[in-house]
Amino acid sequence: GGGGLDEQWASQFPLRTRGRYILNQRGKRFKLFGINWYGASDGKHVVGGLNVRPLKSLCEAVAFMGFTVVRLPWSNEMLHTPKVPQGAIDYEENPELEGKSPLEVLDAVVDGLGRAKVAVILNNHTTVGQWSGGVEPNGLWFLNGTRYTEVAWVADWVALAERYRGRSWVVGYDLRNEVRPTDMLRASNWPFWRSSPGEAATPPTTSTDKPADKPATPRSSRKARGAKKEQPKAQGGGEPEGKACFDWARASGRCARALVASQSEAGQS
Repeated sequence: GGGGLDEQWASQFPLRTRGRYILNQRGKRFKLFGINWYGASDGKHVVGGLNVRPLKSLCEAVAFMGFTVVRLPWSNEMLHTPKVPQGAIDYEENPELEGKSPLEVLDAVVDGLGRAKVAVILNNHTTVGQWSGGVEPNGLWFLNGTRYTEVAWVADWVALAERYRGRSWVVGYDLRNEVRPTDMLRASNWPFWRSSPGEAATPPTTSTDKPADKPATPRSSRKARGAKKEQPKAQGGGEPEGKACFDWARASGRCARALVASQSEAGQS
């Protein structure tokens, strides 16, 4: 994975915070001069530029321009796609990538950035690999009526974190891009509870979930501020019985706990 890596540079990770500052393991500030490298969350399932230039050249160009970190968007579909679409990579420029899956290409990108002394923040940008913006199905972290449930979303994150556990320069997880309504004709805003069957994926229940005293409610809701009636107790994970969850705060917290538990089991903090 990290062959050719500057071990002294890599040993400064993981990062931590102290007040307003981000510090490395030596107690020195690490400034995030970041850039987004699109592509792996789109239809071709790999980062842009591989069809025109060598990966090594692209990574070195990022470092030459002074960036210290790259945000790498990915899609859940990409993780499970076996082949790179035709035309996404010029294999004469990148012969080492031939025969690799999109996820294996992402491995190579992460390693290439590490060798160029550029840190990585992983970003779950989309569920289905396509350009994402506005009101469309990639607005939420699950996709109704498909295998892309909230359970699968958390599992994908944990699997990716475990995959890159040994790459210290993978310094952050951006859990989801711009969570937003997926249909303007329905009241699909979050966070709130829905009772309509099939409107949302059933939230997972794991050993890391702890039932909440009451569901999270928006501060802007007058009814929520004045409500004193106790919510129905959840069978697991804090959700009222018979309700589906569109609560991003609750879902992101569940995913974060799963990631922390995964790293703790590996002996990392």
